[in-house]
Amino acid sequence: MRKSDRRLKWPRWLKALPWRSSSSSRSSNEVSRLEAEFSTMFENAALGIVITDENGRFVRTNAAYERFLGYEKGELIGRSARRVTHPDHYPYDLQMFGEMTRRERDSYQVDKLYVRKDGTFVWGRLTASIVRPPGASGTYFMGLLENIHEHRQLSEQLDESRQRLHELDSQLQLYIDRAPLACIVWGSDQIVRVWNPAAERMFGYRSAEAVGRNVYELTATDEGLAVIEPVRTAVHAGQSHPDHLIVENRRKDGSRLHCDWHFTVMRNASAELDGVVAFAIDISARLQAERERGVLESQLREAQKMQSLGTLAGGIAHDFNNILLTISGNTRLAAEDLPIDHPAQLSLTEVAKASARASGVVNQILAFSRREESHQTSIDLRTIIEDSASLLRAALEARIVLRVSVKPEHPIVLGDAAQIHQVLVNLATNAAHAMSTQGGELEVELDLVEVPASRTLSLAQLTPGKYYRLSIRDRGTGMDPHVLERIFEPFFTTKPRGQGTGLGLAVVHGIVKSHRGAIDVKTKLGVGTTFDVYLPVHDGIVSPVQNQPRAERGSGQRVLYVDDEEALVYLITRVLNRLGYEVAGFTDPRVALQAFKDDPQNYDAVVTDLSMPTMSGSELAVEILKVMPNTPVVLTSGYVRTEDREAAIKAGIRELVLKPNTVEELGSVLHKVLSVQPTEAIAS
Repeated sequence: MRKSDRRLKWPRWLKALPWRSSSSSRSSNEVSRLEAEFSTMFENAALGIVITDENGRFVRTNAAYERFLGYEKGELIGRSARRVTHPDHYPYDLQMFGEMTRRERDSYQVDKLYVRKDGTFVWGRLTASIVRPPGASGTYFMGLLENIHEHRQLSEQLDESRQRLHELDSQLQLYIDRAPLACIVWGSDQIVRVWNPAAERMFGYRSAEAVGRNVYELTATDEGLAVIEPVRTAVHAGQSHPDHLIVENRRKDGSRLHCDWHFTVMRNASAELDGVVAFAIDISARLQAERERGVLESQLREAQKMQSLGTLAGGIAHDFNNILLTISGNTRLAAEDLPIDHPAQLSLTEVAKASARASGVVNQILAFSRREESHQTSIDLRTIIEDSASLLRAALEARIVLRVSVKPEHPIVLGDAAQIHQVLVNLATNAAHAMSTQGGELEVELDLVEVPASRTLSLAQLTPGKYYRLSIRDRGTGMDPHVLERIFEPFFTTKPRGQGTGLGLAVVHGIVKSHRGAIDVKTKLGVGTTFDVYLPVHDGIVSPVQNQPRAERGSGQRVLYVDDEEALVYLITRVLNRLGYEVAGFTDPRVALQAFKDDPQNYDAVVTDLSMPTMSGSELAVEILKVMPNTPVVLTSGYVRTEDREAAIKAGIRELVLKPNTVEELGSVLHKVLSVQPTEAIAS
């Protein structure tokens, strides 16, 4: 209910109306005329008009008043005004009537609810005034009633809409403030209007710093603007455009991040650009993870390829070793059978040299294919680097300067000295070849590094720990991505025909892996290449250098020799016979096993090849040891997998000799196993 104390000025004609009084000085005709005029105006007035007596009963009502409340003409006369007033609003009317009666006020105005005849409520605006007719004995109240129901409904609806809008605005502000995504709103002039807390955290600017400034000056980089500009042009032109972009952005401190922006363009009623609402997600970590995943997937494919190639190379080496062993062994026997001045000695020497070169290639293939450690001891990298540097300086061209820097005092690793030497010489030789045209500095550096967390290298994943990093750096031609991708493949080379086999880096990779290390490559065309070899630090002292044991002769011991290659059986039988052993050779392991079972006391030792078609050497050893548990068994092979070595140890095999060194080592190994206790296990 709306109330007003504003005093109203009534028209003079109303104050002059003749109220029925005997004291009236006017003539009856004039009174009748005035009453007729008043009645006409009263009845035809657009506003509702009501006159009540001092008791609040209706004296007169006009048609507009009756229509407003739903009553027929004259139906309200004599009834109380309380009947048509809402109970909550009537006390105020009584209060105002009292004040006017006591002459404390002449009029009042109020918005209140009326009760229609049908019981419904309707809003009206009442302007009431007290009337004291001249010469009349009583007091009357006149009211003017304006129908404000629709206006009041519209006003209430507007108030409700405003309240709802306020609530929605508060909710929207809450959502924006609590949103985990950066929310930025800017106008067509690119000036920031909204900058939520997530944007503060993401970009480093407080809202007070950002609002009112150009959004691109706050967040954009040159690279990002190049992506944004075509879209911004399309938006201003009203053309189609993407609703999200991945853009490089800048924080307040200058650091970079990548954001996935999702935005909505706001336009006014004239379809003109009004502004942009944008949400940003920091995807820097996701992109980094995707890049690392790509690297890891590439490494996995590379590792699988290298493993497959290694298995293939090992198989080839195994077959080639048998052929090579036959050639080199028979060459040696033929040379021993002929006089020293025989003309064939020269040819046999050349065959031996070729066999030695072939043996070197096979050893490279085996080094690449092996995935397990071999003959590793505590070694000092400083000594290996210094020895290798001496050899390299003598071999390098004069225009290539070798610079060596070894920072750790005693860099000890667990490894094979010959293999580490091979790694260093191979990488340094490649570096020198890359600088063969223009010359320059070839740097070899060793330092100690700490890897605090897993680190992705170009070809491996480096686990946390301390490593010695051996860096071989050249200022040569560098490599393009295509070459870099294939450098560790066996038989891949960029050198001219006849200058390289393509096995060098494959061997390096195999050796580093077998030492539980990793290798990284950084290269740039026209600038140079750096190979970083990481070898885990080993806490220990340098193992003493052991001399190669001298081959000992036998004294008539009986040896059972088994190999599926007939040429090798013939060769080894002759070699061992010359060393003082009695040899029974077999090409079928099943026949050999039966011969052993028929007379186990007739054999002092067994030498068997590992890979045979009908029965493996390990299986043969198990069956022989079932018959005679203390029989020394020696296994020979050109390619040994980790599972083969484990199976040999489990089977009780004493020694394992790798081809093609069988002829050189077999006599010494037999002497060893025939001299030691049967409980001593295989060590190599």
